Amino acid sequence: AIGRRALSVGRLNLRGNKVGVDGAVALVEAMMHGGCPLELLDLSDNGIVGLNADGSGTYKPDAVHAMCRWLCAENNPLRELKIGQNQLCGVNWEGRGRYTSVAVEALCAAIAQPACQLRSLKIFGNCWGNRDTLKLADALKRRAVPLAVVDMRWNEMGSSETEALIEAATPACTVE
Repeated sequence: AIGRRALSVGRLNLRGNKVGVDGAVALVEAMMHGGCPLELLDLSDNGIVGLNADGSGTYKPDAVHAMCRWLCAENNPLRELKIGQNQLCGVNWEGRGRYTSVAVEALCAAIAQPACQLRSLKIFGNCWGNRDTLKLADALKRRAVPLAVVDMRWNEMGSSETEALIEAATPACTVE
């Protein structure tokens, strides 16, 4: 229904529904091609990169790449994106898995694009490391319009990287 413009959704909270990679890709593509006016999408804790909370599964950044294509599309309506607790870096909270920056780099490149109109990015609990935190700080500096909220709680950041993120976010942004 979404892809056929038969459904108009403004806010969609699917947190914890085990949407997975294929489900997230299908949903985002339907939103993008269906012209859905979605302003808030919550896909937190859904295994959108193919990994489960215990670290099992196969890492696949396809859903993040689909989100990035949507964020970079002209006139996209998305203003708030919640993708916390999805093991975006390939490891879980216990350190199980293999660290990768693929999804982080794609997301950072997308949020720095002029077409990206996000106001809130909630990427808590994804075990981002120091280098990836600095990549996010750099992306925030390149934004034409600052974010209002960046939620990076429960990530693996050092104090200098956290300071760089806060500095890049500008005083208009709440960093959690």
